[in-house]
Amino acid sequence: MQKVVIKKSSGNFGVYKELDVWILENFFERLKGLMLKKNYFKNQAALLINKNENKIESTIHMLFMNFDISVFWLDTFNKIVDKKIAKKWGLIYYPKSKSQKILEAHTEIFDKLQIGDQLIIEYS
Repeated sequence: MQKVVIKKSSGNFGVYKELDVWILENFFERLKGLMLKKNYFKNQAALLINKNENKIESTIHMLFMNFDISVFWLDTFNKIVDKKIAKKWGLIYYPKSKSQKILEAHTEIFDKLQIGDQLIIEYS
């Protein structure tokens, strides 16, 4: 599982200037996401990357989750097209607009990112 760093093109994530992110690209990694994790740090997140930009592949579930998360849907240019707080054990969440990437982060990050914000993904 690859790790990357995500930064905002302007500003930061409150006390954090960047997020440490796990890249989840294959079907099983995306299916699992953060499911069954006991907890994670506020500056950690998961980025699910789909092959195509659409609503169907960008749908997530929250079954077997131990906590709520912030969900941000990004287009192919890493621009946020939608966001929601996903509640643990929620059945289905999907974006209003088509997206290719899904950023799952701590709920405290929710107010730090807005629809239209551009994110920078730095691969190591």
